[in-house]
Amino acid sequence: MPDRCIVRAVLYLQSHTYSGAIMRALSVRHPYAELIARDEKHWEFRSWKTAHRGDLLIVASVAPCPDGRADHPEICAPGIELHYGAAICVVTLVGIDGEPGDYEWEIDNAR
Repeated sequence: MPDRCIVRAVLYLQSHTYSGAIMRALSVRHPYAELIARDEKHWEFRSWKTAHRGDLLIVASVAPCPDGRADHPEICAPGIELHYGAAICVVTLVGIDGEPGDYEWEIDNAR
């Protein structure tokens, strides 16, 4: 069970005001959240789409992606600290392409 303080922090960040507007958030598992923060991953695949374009807060989910550890050992190596259940970076959601159930979210400008 995730720590309740972390869950509250994530919920707060998902609804926190940013420049007078609601800051939208997307939960992504590590190591993919880290790759987005490093500006090395520019496509996120989702089964749903949104009309939102612009700033998007990337939040690392509490659970890691089991397949990602083998695919990206340089990020998941012992001694490298990844923060779970935390805000990682802000990106720009540029656009969404695809068909129902298989959408490609184009993200850029990780900061």
